[in-house]
Amino acid sequence: MTVRRKQMHYFLLKISAKKTIRLGVKARNATSNVILSRTLTDVMSGTEGLSVTCANAECALRQNGEAFPHPVYLAEFTDNRAYIVDKLDKRGVPSSCVVYAHNQGKFQKQFDTKGKRQLAKMSGVEGMFVLSPIGQRTGGADRTNSGGTQRGHAKRKTEITRGAVARAMRAGINLRPEAA
Repeated sequence: MTVRRKQMHYFLLKISAKKTIRLGVKARNATSNVILSRTLTDVMSGTEGLSVTCANAECALRQNGEAFPHPVYLAEFTDNRAYIVDKLDKRGVPSSCVVYAHNQGKFQKQFDTKGKRQLAKMSGVEGMFVLSPIGQRTGGADRTNSGGTQRGHAKRKTEITRGAVARAMRAGINLRPEAA
């Protein structure tokens, strides 16, 4: 008998200037597309480098009852995934999230590295984008490199920072605890 492991996602929530907590939440894949409409207000109210308060997360929270087939309590956007919290436990702590794919990675990188005022002047800031179930193409760039080795060449072991930590590092925010 095969044992299925629960899919988990870990949110990094910045509590204060020096305190960040890591919160594990059960995750499940989305079943339908969601169309979101980002406005200039979302861009100006978002925080660079923090994936739970970025422009796209603000957009998802604003369109809670309109676009999603489930409630939205918290939204986290990484470069190619969106994690939308849809259930809270009795204490108000996230207990479940829905995982979507998106093609807003280029916008996310620009939002983290350029100033909001400079980004607001660019075209393409306001507009509609699609969150789709994982496995459906969202119009992003094709990934041809599977990460394998070539003819006996050893694969280098390098640490690749991904997700919320990568976005924070791009914006100059340190979310990793300092070594004592």
